[in-house]
Amino acid sequence: MTAWTAHAKATWASVPIAATCGMLLLVAFWPMSLTAPPVGISAWASNTLLVALAILLALKPVEISPGRKLSAASAAVVALAILYPPLWAALCAGIAGIASQVFGRRHWYATVFNVSQRTLAVLAAAVTCQLLSQGLGTPVVVACVPAAAVYFLTNTACVSAMAAARQERSWGPSWWAMVRDQWSNEIGLLAGGVLIAIHLQYAPIALPLLLPMLWLAWRVVIVAAEIRQLNTRLSTALDHQRRFVTDASHELRTPIASLRAQLDTLLRHVSLGGDELLRRRVEEMTNETARVTALLADLMVLAHADEGAPLAMATVNLEEVLVASYREARPLAGQVDFRLTLDDAFSAELFVMADQERLRQLFLNLMTNALRYTPSGGCVEVECRSAGEKVAVQVRDTGVGISSDDLPLIFDRFYRAGTDRARDGDPHAAGGLGGSGLGLSIAKWIVDAHGGSFNVESEVGRGSIFTVTLPLSLTPAQPASEEIRSADRAASAVAT
Repeated sequence: MTAWTAHAKATWASVPIAATCGMLLLVAFWPMSLTAPPVGISAWASNTLLVALAILLALKPVEISPGRKLSAASAAVVALAILYPPLWAALCAGIAGIASQVFGRRHWYATVFNVSQRTLAVLAAAVTCQLLSQGLGTPVVVACVPAAAVYFLTNTACVSAMAAARQERSWGPSWWAMVRDQWSNEIGLLAGGVLIAIHLQYAPIALPLLLPMLWLAWRVVIVAAEIRQLNTRLSTALDHQRRFVTDASHELRTPIASLRAQLDTLLRHVSLGGDELLRRRVEEMTNETARVTALLADLMVLAHADEGAPLAMATVNLEEVLVASYREARPLAGQVDFRLTLDDAFSAELFVMADQERLRQLFLNLMTNALRYTPSGGCVEVECRSAGEKVAVQVRDTGVGISSDDLPLIFDRFYRAGTDRARDGDPHAAGGLGGSGLGLSIAKWIVDAHGGSFNVESEVGRGSIFTVTLPLSLTPAQPASEEIRSADRAASAVAT
């Protein structure tokens, strides 16, 4: 307590003083009949039960968020405030609070403050219930609702005042923030206390039937709190991971680019020197550097996706993008029959609203992926066809296929189904670069970002079919001239 500010110390002292003054006023001005202890065996049994519950429940609070705990003792204490006169209810709540604080080995200043604020809240709730029920003749069933609300407001007012004083903040906004954050959790506990009080007063024999249901409700609160904490920790971990990936990708790009440039220079000198073994080693290092460069580029794309970076949307001629992607992937085909088929009837109308560079990356990923897992002598065919207001691009291969167990996981980041599926020893397989497990994740993100759909069919030993469906643009740009389109088609035919 020595580190507290003077304002915090004054706020701490004001709560015990207010609780003491409230009890003294009750003794001085409230009729003794309203402050007398309970009468009868059943009343004493109920009183003892509530005090014991308040002690036990206070010893096992639930951490609903970092640094914030919720105690179910509020239910038993509210029941005391509804059932018994104000002074007696406050006295029992104080005894329960002291016992739980002592058993919990809390510091003396925390014990004094917690017991005082609980006592003050019980006094306010009990006085409210007594005034409404006995002063105005309101049924207890009705009066207990505002009494529970007064208890909650008084309790949060004391706690928020202490928190605001220690943090040197304004009390009003702190109180409102605490009410807003805690009402959803406290309302269940207060409702449970109201139900206990009503059953003890009107149907005590039915209380054993109520307690198991309240216990189950409390367990639900505990599990929900644990799930929220796990979600918070998971979200924090994911944020840290994304930040690390972004930072690492940025920091590694420059040294990797410098290393690759130096290796290219070294490779030229080694080739002139005639040392075949050294040349092969430098080539391997160059290929690995290129692989790391491609991996960093993929990581940067995913980092932008996680950050919600906007796409450069424009009306794009889908046929031109497909032809450009086909030309770029064609040198990787090797002995694979690689074909591009366009819909003659509708190709002039195939315009989509898209980011052209991302669309090119999407189709290039699918084409190179199909080539990577199709053995020599196999076939990879890319087909584009119109389907009403949408366009479907299908990439079919006769490769090794994907098992039914791997199929649901292929879009997960860094997941590689059957790493031995690629064409081992084939220098043309994906440019000699192994997959990183990010290509299909990026492809799926691009399709989703463009409002399209992705469908995959595959069978082990018979190949795979990747189908991308995109919405057509309603306002196409000026189509390419017939001469340009004819030249593109001729180039594709020759390449095939």
